[in-house]
Amino acid sequence: MGTTREAGITLKQMAENVGLEEDDYLSLLELFITTSTAYVKELQAAIHNGDSKSVFETTHTIRGAAENLCIPEISGIAKELELRARQNILEGAEEAAECLMKELTYLTRIIHQENQYPN
Repeated sequence: MGTTREAGITLKQMAENVGLEEDDYLSLLELFITTSTAYVKELQAAIHNGDSKSVFETTHTIRGAAENLCIPEISGIAKELELRARQNILEGAEEAAECLMKELTYLTRIIHQENQYPN
């Protein structure tokens, strides 16, 4: 469950993909990162407990938010995990959760880089 992240995407491009002003998108992205980080922790606990239903519900939530913000890397990982959890298959779920966390970290870096070096 890897990613196909577009190299070098900017916050401005991400905002344009959704049709929002950069500041508005930034606020939503920061909220997404915070809530999704908490959801990934819940996801990891559900995986550890073998709770496919919770894995499905949590990844469904993450996927929906990622799709609304046009973050295909995260929505793709979450969708795959969601479909597998629906079939009660949790093999590879821990790795997928790690990938989700890496993508959230990547988004955080984009925010910090843009705030450090504004255009």
